[in-house]
Formats: sequence, C-alpha cells, structure tokens
Amino acid sequence: MKLLTVFLIFLFLYSCGGGGSNSSKSVRKENVLQVINVPTNIETKSINMLFSSSYPGYIFDVESNGKETFFVNVEGLYILNTNQPNEPKVIEFLRTDEDSLGLFVDDKYAYIANGKRGITVVDISNLKNPKIVKYIDLPKGAVDVFVTDRYIYAVNMDGFYIVDREAPETVIGYLSTDGEAIGIHIRGNYGYIADSRNGLIVVDIKNPQNPRPVKIIKMPDDALDVFVDREKIYVAVYNEGVIVIKNDISNPEFLYKLKIDSYVSGVCVCNRGYIYIADIIGFKVVSQKGESTASNSNSEKKSEDTMNNKSIAAQSSLEPVRNQRKKPWKENPYAEAGYFYDSNFKNEYNDLELYAKNKTYIYTVDVDSFLILDKNSRKPISRFHVNGNINDLIVNDEFAYIITDDSVLLVLDISDERNIKLVSTFDTEEKPVDIKLDFKKDELYIFEEHNILEILDISNPYNPFLLYSYRPKRDSDG
Repeated sequence: MKLLTVFLIFLFLYSCGGGGSNSSKSVRKENVLQVINVPTNIETKSINMLFSSSYPGYIFDVESNGKETFFVNVEGLYILNTNQPNEPKVIEFLRTDEDSLGLFVDDKYAYIANGKRGITVVDISNLKNPKIVKYIDLPKGAVDVFVTDRYIYAVNMDGFYIVDREAPETVIGYLSTDGEAIGIHIRGNYGYIADSRNGLIVVDIKNPQNPRPVKIIKMPDDALDVFVDREKIYVAVYNEGVIVIKNDISNPEFLYKLKIDSYVSGVCVCNRGYIYIADIIGFKVVSQKGESTASNSNSEKKSEDTMNNKSIAAQSSLEPVRNQRKKPWKENPYAEAGYFYDSNFKNEYNDLELYAKNKTYIYTVDVDSFLILDKNSRKPISRFHVNGNINDLIVNDEFAYIITDDSVLLVLDISDERNIKLVSTFDTEEKPVDIKLDFKKDELYIFEEHNILEILDISNPYNPFLLYSYRPKRDSDG
C-alpha cells in the first residue's frame, strides 16, 4: 500500500502559505553542494519487534529518553512509560489546541510544532500532570522543531529557519529547500533536515544568520524524520524503513537499512539502544537483531509468542487515553472489542483486514468479497461480492467502506448483519491503495496511486462528497 504521511501534513499546513524571502538562500542555488545517493545494494538488517501498537490516530513524531517516550498526533501529546520497552504504559495524554505535527523534548519541557500556530510549550516536570505553559508564535509556522539554549530551529513546508529563543518573532537565518522540510535534528554545528522527496539535507549552522547546505543525501523514498547521535544518522524513509548512515559529514558511509513493515514517519534512538518508530497509525519499539540491549534476552521470546495479540494489548493500554477525549470513541470498532487477529483464521480467508465490532461479529474481506462472520464459530453469516480486487477496508458504526482496484469506493450498510446493502459509491481519481477515517470529523482519507489524496465528507454515508483533492506539485509545475 502506498500511504504517504506527508499528505496529512500538507493538508494541515497548506493554508500557511509557501515560499521564503526572495533574498533567502536556496538549496537549489548552492553551487558547491555535494549530492550523493543511498546505494541500491545497501545491507538490510533484521529487527526484533518488541512492541507494535495499531492506534487510531495519525502519529507524526516520537521522542524518548529511554524511560519515558513521547509522541504526537493531530490531537495532542502522549506520554508513555517505556522503561520496559516490550510493555509500554500510557502515563498521560494532553490535548493541544492545534494539530500536533512535530516534537522536541528536554528535561523539563516538550515543544510541540503546531503548524501555522507555531509551538506549544508543555511543562512535563510532572509527567502525570503535563501543563501548557506558553505558546510561541513563529513567523513561518512549524512542522518540526529543535530547541537549544539560545535558538529555536524549525522547519515548515518551504524550508528551514532559525529564531532567537528569547525573541522568536524575528527570523535570524533562513534556508529555502527544494522538497517539503518536515523533520529536523541539530547536533554540534550541523542541522539535519528531512526534506521529503529531496532527501536529507545537511546544513552548516555555525553562522546562524547564514545557514549553508553542505550535502544532500538522496533517499530511495521520502525522508520524513531524522535522528542523530554521536556515531550514526538515522533517517525515517517512508516505505523503506530506517536508513542508518555513519555520522561523518566529510565522508558519510551508508551502514545498513532497518526494514520496518509499516510507513515510517518518525524515529528516535534512546541511550539504551532501542529504536522508537512512529508511523501513520501506530507506535513501535524495535531493536536490531544481534545487538545487545537491556531487555532483549527477556523480551524477544515474549514478543514472538505474543505478537499476534500485540494489537489487543496495545489498545487496552491506550484505553485510558481515549476516556479523556472530548468525544467518546464509541463508533470506533477498536474501542468496543479491540482489534481481532488470528493467524490461522487469516490464512484461511486470505483477508486484508479484520475488525471486531462486538462480541458476536467479525468484519473482514477476502480478495473480492466483504464478509461478516460469527466470532465464536468463525463461520460466514453473510457475504457481499465486489467487482474487482479489494485493497482496503474500514468499519465505522453501521457502515463499511471498501476501496477496489476499479478506482471505486463502496459504502455498505451493515446495520443488519444478514442483509448487507450497497448504499453509495464514489469514483476515485486514481486507483485507491489505502483509506483512513477521521472519526471525529466524519472525513474519509483516500490515498491513491501517483501520490494523490482525496478527502470525503461521509457525515451522510448515503451521499459522500469530495471536500479536498491534492496532487503533489512536480518540479515541472514550477
């Protein structure tokens, strides 16, 4: 499936406006800039999946100090205890006023990039009672942020800029980029920018008034986030996993790739060697196979034995968070019975998705049919045949939404489990490959081939209509 995290960031930030000052330096104009590519034969290393949580929200960024881990989605900040990385526990959730897209955490504060709003500063000295203490209005907004004693470094859709921490209303230095800058990490005299389709940009920031790009590392897919420690650079690459590079600016060596079976949107490495992954619908904790970490010996077997039930455990651990939401998730099938998974059952039906709405029924699909099954006997109760192959399914309350290879969205009324009815269809612009549902806004996100995103209003499932269509701008478009 082709599901591009940056689409959602585009959606939230397009109203911010693009383009920098005419006098600002552009990556494109830097004559001495070295451009290198990740080799196609880079070694792929296996991982230990210590924890994987399917989560009903778009997770954009993650930070961790080892004991606690923080991640953000469009609704706010989540704080987890990850002292036992194979069993994360939610400590608290804090809702923010704006969409939360990026994150930086120090000992006392969390700095949340809120798009056009700028930055929300949260006091996390008491993890069980985080408090918003300040809003910082940045002149260009922020998709991601990094904070030092003196400066705030931020990225948005059209570049990278630096402001004084004590006077953030004034831009000190600015660099326009050719991609969409959505991830930032600062280490020493260099800034590392995840510039989506343009790859990773390394910027010399010794003179903050004149940030100067020194290297571009082209990635095999969109670069969405970056984390840097003393020895390595970790780049979250959309459908490729995490690419690890030796931290030597003069001669970067491509070490290996960690293949993550999801669409990676954020990456963080803690001091105990664990790698924390954010993707569009989940949170993962992994370690590299063969590398020693604090609890690998105890957790690896447990992780393997319980992986099929991991989603259920994850939803249970996150349940206190949902209870704090302004609107209950009662229409979300995850909230009623959890995500149902059984490897033997999956093999039998060759299904793509399994949803357990209540204790009686399971909703699933095979290649060309939508099925409702008795949860106890696992026998089909009813079946709805579809013309074309089914690519994805999502269930909300009394309706199921299905996308097919024939570039069609089908809306099915499943209020009567023994009498499935087709109530509406929608022709997509290109072949759809994935769908996500915003339960609060009654909006359906359809991700299509050629990086197209269409957003539908489904408040009336009998008449879904297009709210927004986005096709990424190509270089030839200007």
